[in-house]
Amino acid sequence: MKKYFLITLFLIFVFSVITDILNLPSLESYRISYAQETATVIENQQRKNEEEVELTILKIQGVIDELAPLRKVEAYQKRLGMVAPEEGKALQMLIEISSAKNVLEIGTGCGFSALWMSKGLIKTGGKLVTIDSNPKMVKLAKENIKKAGVEDIVTVIEGDAVKAIPKLKNKFDIVFSDASKMDNLIYFGLFMPLVKVGGLITAHDATGGESWKMRDYLDMLKTHPSLDTIIITDETCYPDIISGPGLVISYKKDSRLDHIENWSRNSMKSVVKSKLEEIKRPLIDYEVLKELLDDAGNEILYILVDEKKRKDEIIQLCMQLLWKYNYQSRILFYIYNNKEAFDNRNNFTYPSEKYFHHFIAQVYRNPYMEFDEIRWYPKRLVLLFEKHISKKGTEE
Repeated sequence: MKKYFLITLFLIFVFSVITDILNLPSLESYRISYAQETATVIENQQRKNEEEVELTILKIQGVIDELAPLRKVEAYQKRLGMVAPEEGKALQMLIEISSAKNVLEIGTGCGFSALWMSKGLIKTGGKLVTIDSNPKMVKLAKENIKKAGVEDIVTVIEGDAVKAIPKLKNKFDIVFSDASKMDNLIYFGLFMPLVKVGGLITAHDATGGESWKMRDYLDMLKTHPSLDTIIITDETCYPDIISGPGLVISYKKDSRLDHIENWSRNSMKSVVKSKLEEIKRPLIDYEVLKELLDDAGNEILYILVDEKKRKDEIIQLCMQLLWKYNYQSRILFYIYNNKEAFDNRNNFTYPSEKYFHHFIAQVYRNPYMEFDEIRWYPKRLVLLFEKHISKKGTEE
């Protein structure tokens, strides 16, 4: 070993003498020169990559600008499923700020929001998976994504999100839910385990005209201990620059409740199977605070009852309503005993304990769920009923 060391020193000495005699660059000079050349190559490559990114962003923005005017045409906006430009920019910023690498979108529409998010993902080196059940929308979205040149960033899956989400293997930094608002809670139970701790969950239409369809989802966010939630909305008085119907954004603090698939039911203390029977006694007096129709023509009711009514009376009312409206494919009836709680249903600063003290019961039917439910919130009780949908007019 000593012999080889001495030979190495001798060779270095000889090389140094020769370079001095012939006035050749030293080893250190070669090292510095090589490092400078390498740095120049890397810098040129980075500059080239940045230029390519900027060109792609301009291309994406060009497609966004083509689609944006359609938002002002109500028929197109509803059919194509488009976020407002400010909401799209917010999604892009969330991706860039969090350095998101994997993003999931539920509800592709024409690809408008996917294009906004790809503007952020091209900077973070991330990918987007987006799901839509409408073949026409999938075809249109793919065309827009191809036109923008981001096929390598965005993967479009055609199919029902309830079936598609369980097949996903990735963990996601951000989830954006903008499909069927009335099924947001179903989607949540499926994607929550796929969201990384420290990740973000966003949903569209949190304060706009369709926010009532998200009532169950928004109420869940008020009580879920693993989430911190805010609503971003626009209160400007200038309709031409209004940002849109609002985003609700939740931060995932931990994963301790990821195993609960149906949060609204399984977070209750008691789940009891019951048998639905027609109750012919007169209904207790109640007031319909708000009546809405969903896309299938099902009635959605917000009901106010006297605060002095007993649990058994309220449960009987719920059973009568379930019997009466048994022909509906969906049933969503919300029972309050205090109008203040109803008025603050979208107010996340309103104490959740106070809210659920007065939002006392719910009658619930969802096509994805095996049973109909009556939920009694003061005691965290769920009554399950076999689902037997009748024809209209034969329910009584």
